[in-house]
Amino acid sequence: MDSRVGIDSHCVSYIIDTVEVVAKPTDALSQEKIALFRTYLYMKDTLYVTPTVRTECDEIPDADRRATHRNFNNVIFGETFISDTKFVDERTNQLLKYHNGSDDCRIVAEAEDYGLDVLLTYDYTFLRNMRNVQISIRLCRPSEFWSTLNILPGAKPDKIPHPTNLLAKESWWLV
Repeated sequence: MDSRVGIDSHCVSYIIDTVEVVAKPTDALSQEKIALFRTYLYMKDTLYVTPTVRTECDEIPDADRRATHRNFNNVIFGETFISDTKFVDERTNQLLKYHNGSDDCRIVAEAEDYGLDVLLTYDYTFLRNMRNVQISIRLCRPSEFWSTLNILPGAKPDKIPHPTNLLAKESWWLV
């Protein structure tokens, strides 16, 4: 569990939605949402967002939702920084040969530059397009990463919702 794990903007939204809804996710992405939230709670470190993820969240049209994302990014998640802008720009252009989402490719380049080990995403097209591309991080779905953690049933999470938080009354996030 010593991996430094980044998340894309969709994952930021899904964690926020999970916290706000409180009830166990039951939609088509429920397995991914549960795995993502458990990963956040059981990891000793936090999840990280890159500058492009922050920018994407800052472009959310709804002011309240944008503010919630900004608060989570400023308080809950770790922030990465770019140390080599030239590398990030060149790497983004290299990755665009395999996937046409420039922000997605830039997020991978930023994650590589910062030295993240893993980047979690729900973007199945992105995952498929990058499957055979040589990158220095592991790009995967939250459920794939969660399964590698081998958290045993009954294990205590590193982060536990405060007793006043409605999630504290739920048990779906426990293993």
